[in-house]
Amino acid sequence: MGGDLKKIQTVGRYVIEIWKAAGMDLNGVEFIWSSEVINSQASDNEEDESSALTIMYPCMQCADIFFLKADTCLLGMDQRRVNELARECCDDIKRKNKPIILWHRMSKSDPSSSIFMDDGEAKVNEKIKKAYCPPKLVQGNPCLEYIKFIIFPVFNEFKVERSAANGGDKTYTSHEELIADYAAEKLHSADLKPALSKALNKILQPAVICFYFFNLYIDFPYANLFLVHWSTPVRDHFNEDANGKDLQKRVKSYGYHMIWKWLGCLGC
Repeated sequence: MGGDLKKIQTVGRYVIEIWKAAGMDLNGVEFIWSSEVINSQASDNEEDESSALTIMYPCMQCADIFFLKADTCLLGMDQRRVNELARECCDDIKRKNKPIILWHRMSKSDPSSSIFMDDGEAKVNEKIKKAYCPPKLVQGNPCLEYIKFIIFPVFNEFKVERSAANGGDKTYTSHEELIADYAAEKLHSADLKPALSKALNKILQPAVICFYFFNLYIDFPYANLFLVHWSTPVRDHFNEDANGKDLQKRVKSYGYHMIWKWLGCLGC
């Protein structure tokens, strides 16, 4: 956003609109712009104590690592200090095995590598078609992870439609059965991907699952997964609501590369 507060607030209002469209109850919720809080508390006294937020936020990030009992932490370069702090805390809490720190460039900086809540059907199809999904590979295959963690929990099955020459239609009722066929090349990615796209689009419209930053390409399929169930037509909202449509248009005009890099904090 180049530090442009007007653009940042526009994106913020767009996120609020997404929450509203997704059915979140905003009654009694007050949104406060941090820039306004900072400006209202501006002081020339350099000895002022740090705000509670600047102290609590890194503590909460460290607590996440310990609460999840994570052995390996995969986060962006901008969060490396928190990782280092977590390792230092291990000495104080007598934790023997310190979490391994892995830093990387957040994949959501590339909009083609992720599925977003406001992606249309054609965009979902295009992204899944290009997704990393080598034949026979079941470990670190993000398409199979989508099916395991998103499709099966929603539908309790995964239906593949294909020609009789390729084995005919088949409905999988367990992930184990699916990966067994994929590993044995009884199921090809050319048949799996269209079935995955169809299932994802069913979920996105009208009942929505928000999975902002589940990486389609890197070798860490669990990275940046943000999965929540809702039951309202988000796509319809941004087609029919004038304010939502206007915000979406303005946000997209800023360029997806910058927008979703900025929004990355929502999925971390």
